[in-house]
Amino acid sequence: MSDYIKMNRREWFKQAFTKTKDASLKTTSRAAGSLADISETLKEYKWETVANDRDLTDDRPKQIMFQGKSVYLLRVDGKYLGFQGICPEDKQLIFWRAHSKQFYCPSCGSVYNLDGSCQQDENLSLTTYPARLHDEAIQLRVD
Repeated sequence: MSDYIKMNRREWFKQAFTKTKDASLKTTSRAAGSLADISETLKEYKWETVANDRDLTDDRPKQIMFQGKSVYLLRVDGKYLGFQGICPEDKQLIFWRAHSKQFYCPSCGSVYNLDGSCQQDENLSLTTYPARLHDEAIQLRVD
């Protein structure tokens, strides 16, 4: 008698698991679709206000602290940019060259373009921070 009960239990669990697995796969695929929609909505909440638009002048960066790091905010041709303020090569403060619109490290001589790339070494680049203007406030995206 106990073999009969065990066999029925196995069959029952096997069937129950198969049905649950099929149902959970359908639910998971539906949830994944709605999570993508929610993720798009939540992007609005991943921005931190760091300065006012009036604080920036065209082609002249403003140095701020963002998440414990030195960051330069810059407005060039109406576009907002954020760059780490420390040279990745020697960990020294970088400076802005207004005439060439580039960042410069006086310690190692590295020159960085507005896309963060280094002219001397393609393996070096400044960390860039996505920036935007929202209600006259400059915001950086929080990751």
